[in-house]
Amino acid sequence: MASNFDSFITADLVMRARKVKDIEPYVPLIIGVDPAGKGADSTAIAWRQGHCITKIEKRHGLDTMEAAGLVAKIIREEKPVKVNIDVGGLGVGVADRLEEQGYGEIINRVNFGGKPIEPDSRRSEMSDDNSGLNLAIESNASLCGSAHDFRSSPGNGHRHGAGVRRGEV
Repeated sequence: MASNFDSFITADLVMRARKVKDIEPYVPLIIGVDPAGKGADSTAIAWRQGHCITKIEKRHGLDTMEAAGLVAKIIREEKPVKVNIDVGGLGVGVADRLEEQGYGEIINRVNFGGKPIEPDSRRSEMSDDNSGLNLAIESNASLCGSAHDFRSSPGNGHRHGAGVRRGEV
């Protein structure tokens, strides 16, 4: 088995995850939306409960109003507690429309092209040109580091969503 030295996901976490049999989603529903527009990419929507992705749906060729309409329908029918929308591009229009329709309480704007929550201390080793690549690397590292810290903390590796209460999403 590989060493745990400098591993992002340690071997013991992998072994514990492989043994989990009760992956029933039992915590509040959170929806993630990555709007794509009419280009070659597709709008992606993910349903998550706890650490369990229960469904992923892709739709090709939706404009911002069609995407907002689809997400509004999901909100009405499935009643998620939070809807995370990537607003780095077309998602800003989707989020604006949903807020205009009265869903502002559950809309969470996420900008994956933005600066990380906790900047990487190695920033000076990277180019100082603030290129999109550097921002993406920092954002990804920040999200992954936060996820690793959460998964490694006591009580979070043994059961999906353990200890998550409705007000904590």
